[in-house]
Amino acid sequence: MKKLKLKDFDFKQFFIQKGEKVGLWVCVGILVLLVVFTVKDMLGVPSASANADEINDMAKKGKNLIASSQPDPSVKDVPEQILKADSPVPVPQDQFVLERPLFDGGATEDRKWRSPSVLAMDDWRVDYFPANVPSLILFPKKDEKEPPEVGVLVPVDNKGIQEQNKKTMDERRIKANRRAALLAQYLQQLQQMQPGMRGGAGGMGGGSPMGMRGGGMGGAPGMGGAPGMGGPPGMGGPGGNMMQMMGRMGGGPGAGMMDRMQSFGQTSMALGGEGGQQYKIVPASEDKVGNNELAEEIRPYRMVLISAAFPYKQQLEQFRQALRFPSIDKMLADNDLPGGLEFAGIYVQRRQGKPGESLANKPWEDIPIEAKMKQIMVEAIDPDKSEHDQELKQYGIILPHNRLVMPRPKLDDKLHKEDKYKYPDELPPSVADSLAAMKQANKGAAPPVQKKPSKFKDVEDYSIYGDDQAPSTSPDPNAAAADAKRQGSLQNTEETARPEKILVRFYDTSVEPGMNYQYRVQVRMANPNYKNEKRAVAKNITLDKEIRGAWAELPQTVRVPDELMFYAVDERRNDSTYAYSDRVAMQVHRWLERIQTDPNNRGSVRLVGDWSILEQDWVRRGEYIGGVKPTDVPIWWPTFKKYMFALHPDEAKKRAPGAPRTSRKQGVPIDFDTHALLVDFEGGKKSYQVGANKFVDESPIEVLVLNKGKLMVKESKSDTENEDRKKRVEEWKTTLKNVKEEVDNAKSPSGRPGTFDNLIGGPGGKKGGQ
Repeated sequence: MKKLKLKDFDFKQFFIQKGEKVGLWVCVGILVLLVVFTVKDMLGVPSASANADEINDMAKKGKNLIASSQPDPSVKDVPEQILKADSPVPVPQDQFVLERPLFDGGATEDRKWRSPSVLAMDDWRVDYFPANVPSLILFPKKDEKEPPEVGVLVPVDNKGIQEQNKKTMDERRIKANRRAALLAQYLQQLQQMQPGMRGGAGGMGGGSPMGMRGGGMGGAPGMGGAPGMGGPPGMGGPGGNMMQMMGRMGGGPGAGMMDRMQSFGQTSMALGGEGGQQYKIVPASEDKVGNNELAEEIRPYRMVLISAAFPYKQQLEQFRQALRFPSIDKMLADNDLPGGLEFAGIYVQRRQGKPGESLANKPWEDIPIEAKMKQIMVEAIDPDKSEHDQELKQYGIILPHNRLVMPRPKLDDKLHKEDKYKYPDELPPSVADSLAAMKQANKGAAPPVQKKPSKFKDVEDYSIYGDDQAPSTSPDPNAAAADAKRQGSLQNTEETARPEKILVRFYDTSVEPGMNYQYRVQVRMANPNYKNEKRAVAKNITLDKEIRGAWAELPQTVRVPDELMFYAVDERRNDSTYAYSDRVAMQVHRWLERIQTDPNNRGSVRLVGDWSILEQDWVRRGEYIGGVKPTDVPIWWPTFKKYMFALHPDEAKKRAPGAPRTSRKQGVPIDFDTHALLVDFEGGKKSYQVGANKFVDESPIEVLVLNKGKLMVKESKSDTENEDRKKRVEEWKTTLKNVKEEVDNAKSPSGRPGTFDNLIGGPGGKKGGQ
């Protein structure tokens, strides 16, 4: 056989013919090797129990080594150098002589003033309530530059009224003279608000008097521009100019005097009768008020009242360190620190959103709280002077030159006596603790208040809090004694007791129902280095009138409650009406800021500021809940100086003398439309028969409602037991009862008991004044 050579072997032809078999057997061989090695490894690896035993043995050996180990004996020996260093030998001073002393005893200490930092607030408290404020009745003039006239009460030509006035003339004259003295200041302040009001264009004006916002939204509040560090911002305001602002009061452009008078029921002959009107409202300038009493109306506001604590004692220490004083008493007594540690006010920003919206990405917007507060206080009849605030001032919780606590108007107490319609006395916990500590430190006696002239006495914008009057130029007869007492207190090493926290309080009346709000506040203080280059460490810290702290954000979101609510409640139900088949009873609650008693007469708009309730509204499937229903609504009548029911449009029309009178109709048309559609309901009292047996089944009512694009279920049991609803209904019924009794029990000028029908010229009544 011929020997085959490798170079003669045709590999290509071989793999073409035998390649598949060769590859297959190679894979089989590799697989066999893998199986062999795997079995070998599995047989050679110890078991899990063996591994556990080995780990336990190693752990025991380690513990034994630790327990039996002993430290090196040399560790106990302390080096000799360390022992000598612990007991140094005094060095004789005469062996070492210095050419110059290490410390210069004659060098002056750095007493230059630095710029102190302003701290932030904490410990917040939020209250929301509708605030009804007795306010002046103002009549704007056509010329915006002229101050508005004020409404005064003039007795009508009635002998009984005149006799009554004679008995109380002295008291009325004293009050009228006091108000007349303040009236010029009020109107001047109100007029001074106009230059800062650079807001939007305002509403259309006069479209709806008595606060219908001039037929529009009244314009965006003017911010006045971003302030520099040296001065306050523009005052801003609720509208574009004075006339637009007065449109909110009910006298904007286009609202005639007759409309304005009719809004108070003054031009209606229906207000005749045996009782008649005791007064009439006459617009008068401030120099013609005379002995007449100022007329008032009740203006409703939605008020978010926010209180917080400011770390006053820490702030004093910040100032003391920055101004290089040895004590706080000496710092506050320094003549180069006018006003002492004085606050310039606060800046407030807020962001808002609808329910369910995230406020995190909403922009912060400035709100001109001081401008709005000034407007409210100028228009209010009287400021609030609660005993609680007076106590806070006595103990320093409210500071002199107060610009951290906004003054509040006095609230109406004639319609409601409940505490929820009053300002809350509760304080943030840390402020309450500071008040208790101050009382204890002073043993219950109020400490003397040392009030220095304000640093801002020359700046008009800071006078809105009413405590920045210029200091008297006449000599103080007790100045020497006061100075001796002050010097004695400075020599005393014990610091004067001061509160740890003081009160910060402001309110926002521009909120809307159902909206969510977040607030943040920045504290402003008088710059102690302002124009004081002699004592300041650098000139650049003397240029700004104010210094400001960091923004402090209110931790919780403020939600303004809804003012239109409905419930699946039937408080008038009986055995027959509770057997629902095609309809169900609903109850609607609505807070009324104002009403228009006659839809066709813009002069019939009246301010209300109270809840009104549609006690029972029968609704079928596919119908909207609520609607326009006649309802009794108590309103304030300036010409009667009491609360009475609003008149139906038919009763407010003029009638010729001798025309027949009709009895008072029940209520005025109120829009209770909820825009909520009743989809379906089930439950109630039902009877059915099975064979010869008759059964009665009673269950709570469940109502399916489509409200604002979402389906919701109202359940009669939970709605009936709702405490807020029950209290609201109870207060509403009590208010209606009290108003009716007060009017029905009132005596006419002739001395006979009167009724509301007599007051409005009911059957048999005479016209007022006849």
